[in-house]
Amino acid sequence: LFIFMYALAIVGFILIVSSGLIDVTNLKPVLEEGLLPVLKVAVTQTLYFPFTEAIAFTMIFPYLKNPKKAKVTILCVIGLSGINLALTMMINVSVLGVGLTARSQFPLLSTV
Repeated sequence: LFIFMYALAIVGFILIVSSGLIDVTNLKPVLEEGLLPVLKVAVTQTLYFPFTEAIAFTMIFPYLKNPKKAKVTILCVIGLSGINLALTMMINVSVLGVGLTARSQFPLLSTV
């Protein structure tokens, strides 16, 4: 089921890109107020929230046959999840703009 859902996500991404709705100027200005506000939000709001599941899964490590494979798998999953989230938000902001993306309950649904 995961492969099917991921394939649907890729098809949706291709359709959004080919529709011509993406406006790259919505992504500008990058770091308008410098790097400090971005780091502040990263440390206070986003550093601990998406990774608590990974911390919970580390309690399973002692019971695995090969914990080194699990560590590599978890690091790969965290990296790929971060890339997926960043790409999705980039598409949402480039199609909807910052204001509508922030106000929307489900911005990806609005984008599609």
